[in-house]
Amino acid sequence: MTVAPTPTWPICGHGGCRGVVVPRRGRCLAHVDAAGRQISLLSTAAGSPADYRGVPFTPELLEELRRRSQRILYEARFEQAVFTGDADFSGFLFSGPVDFRDARFEGAADFTRIGVRGHADFRRTAFEDDVTFDRGDFEGAADFSRAEFRGRIKRG
Repeated sequence: MTVAPTPTWPICGHGGCRGVVVPRRGRCLAHVDAAGRQISLLSTAAGSPADYRGVPFTPELLEELRRRSQRILYEARFEQAVFTGDADFSGFLFSGPVDFRDARFEGAADFTRIGVRGHADFRRTAFEDDVTFDRGDFEGAADFSRAEFRGRIKRG
């Protein structure tokens, strides 16, 4: 696997974290206090661009994003994000482009029934376990060049 490029965004730095900071909070979504996380997730639910570059996502944090955003993300950026455990994106609608460049999925990843209303970028994304792309609706191009798949790819 290739090494992710040096981030060009303001990083959290908590324990070496490369996650983009939540505006005016100084930490990324994973390391900000509960009030900061709620404000960030509510702004995403209100239609602000979803910027989670470099953020380390646990299944619990991803589930919180799922609940607060009601599974709709605008101009979603997950470049260099790391998903520990299983990552469930099933049923998400990405309104506009979605960027997973250089992201890493350490557990199974589920993209069943996702909708993408723009370009989907999975260049150099590493899938360490099984990944499912069943019944997805991609309106734009999807780029998987140099992506790594170590588990099974399931699709319908």
